[in-house]
Amino acid sequence: MKKHKKPLSIPQEKLFPSLPAQVVENLYRMGWYVQSEMASFFKPYKLTPQQFNTMRILTNKEIEKTGLPTLELMYYLIQKLPDITRLINHLEKLQYVERYRIANDRRVVMVRITAKGKKLVNFLETPIIKTAEERLKHYSKEELVDFNNLLIKLMNS
Repeated sequence: MKKHKKPLSIPQEKLFPSLPAQVVENLYRMGWYVQSEMASFFKPYKLTPQQFNTMRILTNKEIEKTGLPTLELMYYLIQKLPDITRLINHLEKLQYVERYRIANDRRVVMVRITAKGKKLVNFLETPIIKTAEERLKHYSKEELVDFNNLLIKLMNS
């Protein structure tokens, strides 16, 4: 096997024009890494992270019984998907969600989680939580709270 040369070690501050640019790049890299890891985790269940997130949203106690209008569901998603219909079609085909129309406005398509979908969400929550705890075990609770608050502040800016 051919040995690869170790890449040059260039200090990060020399790669970026500013600290904010460096922070954004690191957020992007971490987001990509987490997305890839989650995609691999969900693949055996024939789900994408976006599909699982949709199911998780639909298990919210306030949403679970009545469901959500399809277009409103898009506002809750982490990634704004242009084709929410395709995402729901896939989940419906697997019998994880169901669609229905409300009597007073037939134009509105509602979506809600099925018992099968809720069972899968509950089953997958434990390994997801354990993975997150394992990845972040080197940080104190205070550091995690601070980091989370900084992320929220960034998202709201």
